[in-house]
Amino acid sequence: MALFAPPLNFALVSPGVYRSGFPTRHNLGFLQTLGIRTLLRIEDCAYPVELQDWIESVGIQVVDCILTPNQEPFFTMDHSIVATALRTALDRHEHPVLIHSLRGQQRAGVLVGCLRRLQRWSLAAIFEEYRRYAGPSSSLLDLQYIELFDLSLAQQQSAASPRGGDSGISSGGGQDCPGGEPSSSKKADAAAEPM
Repeated sequence: MALFAPPLNFALVSPGVYRSGFPTRHNLGFLQTLGIRTLLRIEDCAYPVELQDWIESVGIQVVDCILTPNQEPFFTMDHSIVATALRTALDRHEHPVLIHSLRGQQRAGVLVGCLRRLQRWSLAAIFEEYRRYAGPSSSLLDLQYIELFDLSLAQQQSAASPRGGDSGISSGGGQDCPGGEPSSSKKADAAAEPM
């Protein structure tokens, strides 16, 4: 009997959308059962060779929306990259999608927190979920970012999108994040944006 091990901090966010820490070769069997079509990588870490080979053999799309963490006193995540990541996560054409950062804590928590605001969750519930996964890495700057993020950015239809979205908001159609480079994986290098 094969054992299926989910990635660190794995959870269902909404139908077709999952969150976790960085997947490893030990998680391949589990990820195969989910039928993942898109990996939304939000932290700049290369996949191990075995995982990269599996991604290519199965035909999984990798979308890189690299988020620089919120840091006092002057830096915050790039709003346009968060908005593009949200559009990708909510585009049903990309589902099932796995949002992942290195440990599935702060960056994944901020992105999921913004998604929860789009789903009209209360801030108290959003912050509790963020803290549950972030643990001791929890940051007041992240909570402030979630609270103040301009949801209209995620709802705007991208001019580059070849098709309309099939979600509660307009989709990014899986296009590159702002500042992206053409490559086999869709990539954006996000420099920190001054607050």
